[in-house]
Amino acid sequence: MVTGSGGLPQRPGDSGISTYPTGTVRTLAEPTATLQEPDGVYQLPDGRLVLSHACE
Repeated sequence: MVTGSGGLPQRPGDSGISTYPTGTVRTLAEPTATLQEPDGVYQLPDGRLVLSHACE
């Protein structure tokens, strides 16, 4: 027995109904950001390591 709202569909192939409004999906006219690949591994003050690019 399946109870509650959300979660898995009742049967395989059934699509779930979103409990949150999704609004209208629009395409962007132009790219708004560029991604930069990391150029090294940096250590944060707390000791964690992160992949990033050097700040200029």
